[in-house]
Amino acid sequence: VRQSLNQRSQDYSKKQFQENLSENLERVNRWIPPETFLPNLINQFQELAEIMSLQISSVNYKFEKDTEKLSPLRIFIQLNVSGKYPAIRAFLQALESLPFPLVPIEIMFSDSGNFSVELLHLVKP
Repeated sequence: VRQSLNQRSQDYSKKQFQENLSENLERVNRWIPPETFLPNLINQFQELAEIMSLQISSVNYKFEKDTEKLSPLRIFIQLNVSGKYPAIRAFLQALESLPFPLVPIEIMFSDSGNFSVELLHLVKP
């Protein structure tokens, strides 16, 4: 009888764990935008830069090479921006507060007031 009760308890715990995991996965799936959202995201970068009195000279992006095995898809985005240092700091903070799966990978500054930021962005295929 004890074994049966223990087994039921373990089964219930596993079921609860699986339900919680499913709920969390669903939340993550709702948070990750579709691949078609990328142009909107780039427009938001531009709007933020304008608000901060910065100039985005170029935006480059590339998809992860081995996209067939990865889900969600990974897009590397590079922004080349120029402006004053306080505005650049504010821009970086604003990027971090965007409600999208963006991860800063590399930030490079130059003496001329230009900087490059590389971001990792997750999207649904």
